Amino acid sequence: MLIWIKGDKMSSFINRLRQVGEKTGDYFCRHDKLTGLLDRVQLMKDLKRKNRGHHTAVILVDIDHFRLINDSMGHVFGDQLLRAAGHRFRGSVAPGRAYRLGGDEFAAVLTFNNTQQIAKYLDSLQESFKKTFIIGNSKIHVSLSMGVAFYPEDGETLEEVLKHADMALHDAKSSGRNRYALYDRKMEEAVKDRRLVERYLHQALENEEFEVYYQPQLMIETGKISGFEALIRWNSPELGFVSPNRFIGIAEETQLIIPIGEWVLRKACKFIHRLHREGYSDLDISVNVSIVQLLQEGFVQTVLDILKETGLDPHHLELEITETILIDSYESIRSKLDVLRCHGVRIAMDDFGRGYSSLSGLKQLPINTLKIDKLFVDSLLEAEPESSIVDLIIQIGRKMGLSVLAEGVETKRQMEYLMQYQCAKVQGYFFSKPLPQREAERFIATASMAFHARMGLETGKAV
Repeated sequence: MLIWIKGDKMSSFINRLRQVGEKTGDYFCRHDKLTGLLDRVQLMKDLKRKNRGHHTAVILVDIDHFRLINDSMGHVFGDQLLRAAGHRFRGSVAPGRAYRLGGDEFAAVLTFNNTQQIAKYLDSLQESFKKTFIIGNSKIHVSLSMGVAFYPEDGETLEEVLKHADMALHDAKSSGRNRYALYDRKMEEAVKDRRLVERYLHQALENEEFEVYYQPQLMIETGKISGFEALIRWNSPELGFVSPNRFIGIAEETQLIIPIGEWVLRKACKFIHRLHREGYSDLDISVNVSIVQLLQEGFVQTVLDILKETGLDPHHLELEITETILIDSYESIRSKLDVLRCHGVRIAMDDFGRGYSSLSGLKQLPINTLKIDKLFVDSLLEAEPESSIVDLIIQIGRKMGLSVLAEGVETKRQMEYLMQYQCAKVQGYFFSKPLPQREAERFIATASMAFHARMGLETGKAV
């Protein structure tokens, strides 16, 4: 198509083109090309213009486990998810206050009168992200971790405020994700500790600093051991004993959990297979699995290869997955769980009761075992244990044909309640703490006798 312009109007036309070009160029200089949100450069400019008399909250937002979603589902899928997330994020923030800083990190800048306003906003933002994202033919659930710092309370300079918001974000992620944290000076020490742990964690597996402990799981009806849960322990030459709560989250963020988890699975399968050869052929082994492992493309093959390598019958392996992971990430891991189940591997829902499973949803999940969270078992120590919902959980599990195991059992009173309502299995300090391999082997022979002694029953008498 040709456009004829008279000579006396040419100058005006060129000026109009220049103005449009300048506006277009200005837009792309200030906005993220993928999501259309304002970018990091514009955030810096906007914060510098803030009046010191205004109270401003700087909120940093991360999509939990986005890197794994991106790696497992592909970068095209990841970009589509970021675009959809950006659109939803923009809708929850006042115009001109939503930013994408890069990757899966977003930011919001809000003025406020009190911290209650900010807390209400953060709650509503998390609630808005509970709605399923539909990307192509896939459904996916994501959650957010958020860190908040206040200007000028938490920093007189832009760099300080962003640094402290980032510290709060890391605190939210290390505390379990799917939550927010407000900056506190104590986080400075937590950041230093995290860096220290991460530094030594990179070499811990190679230096053989890990050990697997085994906590017995007992059948209530007989008092005999049905199997063990494998639990990792880290004894660092530099840091001493490092609690799993201190390093597991870091291992997930750095993806070190993948080789570490594979090592634990192999050690646990070797252990239980050796016990089978020694005559304890009915024992099972339970191994915790991280969402980071589950989202890896080769996870299923890794499990099957380890079973073949160790000679363990798949029916004696149970993979424990937390309720939150099963609900939030089910669409992403469904096919993998189905393949493992077809090969005989059992699936346990760990920490049942902490999440938000519906009964209809629970029925659809490929699980064999419900593990009642310790928080519910602890409620049995209250003055009126009959007000607990543990008995309802047991009934639900039994009616669905699931094995129900109560974890964190520490007292005889708890045991008597679980016996009364016919819980199938228990584990906890009332019978045994997690044991090193050799002690776990010795415990097998005396477990039944110890069980009856603790409960004041005659040896061999059925419960």
